[in-house]
Amino acid sequence: MLNLLKLIYVFLGINMLGGGVALCTRMVTGHPFEAWVKNFLRFSLLFSSVGLILSISHTGITQLPTMLTVYLSGFAVYSWRKYGASDSWGPVVVLTTISVFCLQIVVVAAEVIGALAAHSLLGSNENHTPMGVLIGTVVLLFAFVSTISLKRIHQHPGAPVMHRAAR
Repeated sequence: MLNLLKLIYVFLGINMLGGGVALCTRMVTGHPFEAWVKNFLRFSLLFSSVGLILSISHTGITQLPTMLTVYLSGFAVYSWRKYGASDSWGPVVVLTTISVFCLQIVVVAAEVIGALAAHSLLGSNENHTPMGVLIGTVVLLFAFVSTISLKRIHQHPGAPVMHRAAR
């Protein structure tokens, strides 16, 4: 049963990463991202939930970012619903969804680095330098993506970011 849950976790993670990349690409280019928000937040929430279920028996470095992702996903869904009623919620939708994606990348990276360290492919388990460098790089990359996406929203204030059918 545990192997099936891990397989589901990997499947959800791959779909979450693919949806997140597509969503960020559409946000940066200024294209409507109606269906991508829904799919990304669904897979992100499922990925985080299964990750929390898998980490019940042990405390890991990924639990705090995973919990933050669940809460931030809830706020992203709320802001996305509010955006349907008012266009002023557009920047909040962009920031929350990109923040969720950033936290999910940190969780996936921590899982990969933990797996590499467990198999002695990365060196000693006490060296946290690769994780620190990776987190710093991810945060800077997503700050850049957020800035570009927010500028795209403000460059075209009259053009809807999402089609009316998706709201």
